[in-house]
Amino acid sequence: MNWWLTHQLKSTKPDARIAAIRKLAITQKVESIGMFAEMVGDPDPSVRQAVAEALSSFRDERVVIPLSILLNDTSPAIREAAAIALGDTGLKRSEKQLISSLKDSNAQVRRAAARSLELLGWQPSSSEERAMHWVAIGRYMQAAQEGETAFIPLLAVLQGDTYQQRKAAVEALSRLDDERAIRPLIAALKDSDSHVRVSAVEAIGRMGNPEAVDAVISALKDEFPPVRVASAEVLGRIGGPKVFNPLTVALRDKSWDVRRSAVEALGRLGDERVIDPLLSVYKDNDTDVRMAVVRALAALQDPRAIPALVITLTDEQRPVREAAVTALLRIDQYWDQTEAAQSVMPELEAAQRSREYWVRQAASDVLTRIAQARVLNQGPEEEASAAMAQAPLTVQLLVGLLRDSDRDFRLAAAEALGRLGDVRVEIALGLAQQDIDPWVQSAAGHAWEAIQHRPVRK
Repeated sequence: MNWWLTHQLKSTKPDARIAAIRKLAITQKVESIGMFAEMVGDPDPSVRQAVAEALSSFRDERVVIPLSILLNDTSPAIREAAAIALGDTGLKRSEKQLISSLKDSNAQVRRAAARSLELLGWQPSSSEERAMHWVAIGRYMQAAQEGETAFIPLLAVLQGDTYQQRKAAVEALSRLDDERAIRPLIAALKDSDSHVRVSAVEAIGRMGNPEAVDAVISALKDEFPPVRVASAEVLGRIGGPKVFNPLTVALRDKSWDVRRSAVEALGRLGDERVIDPLLSVYKDNDTDVRMAVVRALAALQDPRAIPALVITLTDEQRPVREAAVTALLRIDQYWDQTEAAQSVMPELEAAQRSREYWVRQAASDVLTRIAQARVLNQGPEEEASAAMAQAPLTVQLLVGLLRDSDRDFRLAAAEALGRLGDVRVEIALGLAQQDIDPWVQSAAGHAWEAIQHRPVRK
């Protein structure tokens, strides 16, 4: 053996030691293995890595012990190099050590160990080994299918790795039917990466564990809006007495999507206390938030919402106006005859002076409808009701459909009444001409014109 290279292995200069290691490895003399084995504790990491790489070129079982020592090195790069080297040797004896490295805290080391095991022809022999292998190669969802044996391997991913890996591990943990998963998921709400925090909130929501409510409430104050959005959604699904006040506060969030999620979450609670908070934001400056409020009020079907919904009939956005019609009809089919509707006529009159054409037009239509309903309610209603009572059942059913929440049903009913030609539907068609939908208005007008030009059916 070259005495100079042997001398250089003991040099005080790391670069000299590395150069000697590489030159000795090229000679492929087995006596070099013993010298390399003595250097696995070298103080310089780059030297220890060179040792691992040099040992990979030998096909002698004597390399397993020094490489196994390097598998436990403090440096992830050296552990990775050792794992790769054991695979390159082709020695089946190293399988046990590599299986242990599947649990390494570093993703690169785990992946290198898995690759080497595959090169050696290794196959997992248990659910635990399958879970470790899936995690090592980044297939976290497949690992989760192994059940509780995947918990520890997935937990290792949360200790570091990239944010994409932590995010994927969080999602996989939530698929486990394992109560232990809730604690690391709560801890992930404090992750340095906002995307991981969003995934942690969503994962907790999938598990639906009430134990995590306080942590999700805290996440409702996260600096990243998507985290707050996800937190509001999850609180709405989990429910419970603790979530009402935090969600009410979230209605004032500076981000419109957080406010919308808070509205939807409150509506999902089904608690009568949510009416007042929802009514406080029905004039929100964001269309999606207003739409969410209307839909929530429709689902709650509380008559206290009628005044706000009547005013919403003058919203500048047509979809919101149409949703308000649906909501009102779900709450009270005869909402336009209620005192609640009449109580907001001053606000409707003010809306007639809006700069927006559609707001002015909608306000006029609603005022006309309420006025007609009030007249109907003061006297002719009994006469009209008596007349309708004598009408065929088909006509009565169609008149009822004129107030259906579905615009297509109202349109079809108006057209059908025009073809039937029964004059007793005059008042009903008159109200339909004030419908929020212009097509229904037009159909009702044409229907009444058609009825007036044909003989009355008795």
